Amino acid sequence: MKKILKCLFIIIGTLIGAGFASGQEIFSFFNQFSDKGIIGIILSSVLFGIITYLMMNLSNKMNVSDYKSLVKNNKVLVSILKIFTFICFCIMIAAMGTYLKEQYGIHFWLGTSIFSVVCFATFLFQLKGLEKINNILVPLIILGMMMLGFCKVTNF
Repeated sequence: MKKILKCLFIIIGTLIGAGFASGQEIFSFFNQFSDKGIIGIILSSVLFGIITYLMMNLSNKMNVSDYKSLVKNNKVLVSILKIFTFICFCIMIAAMGTYLKEQYGIHFWLGTSIFSVVCFATFLFQLKGLEKINNILVPLIILGMMMLGFCKVTNF
């Protein structure tokens, strides 16, 4: 069970951290549909869970332990994945620099530098670093999202 939670925290942390930061985008998007937005959140969560399960199950059946065995050392595909990953990483660093500038008045380049150092420190520990960060942050993110939902439902 502990391994399953660690895996789930990494998936959630990677998805939410990369795409939704504080969950504000989820709230903003689904909130515009009022009560029907809750159905959208539930439906998208279920679909995400099913797709994640199917992909993990397929990886297990194919005995895939890393992306290289999945792409079978196809140099073109590996290059495309590396370029895509680098571009996404640059976008996230720029977004964090912008966020720190808007929220705290920290200069853009200082914010991106801070975030780059944090990422570098995480990358030094490879999967263990990612696992530790997500084991701390994801429960806090989930708790924050639940509190936001509670405040919305109770009009607090």
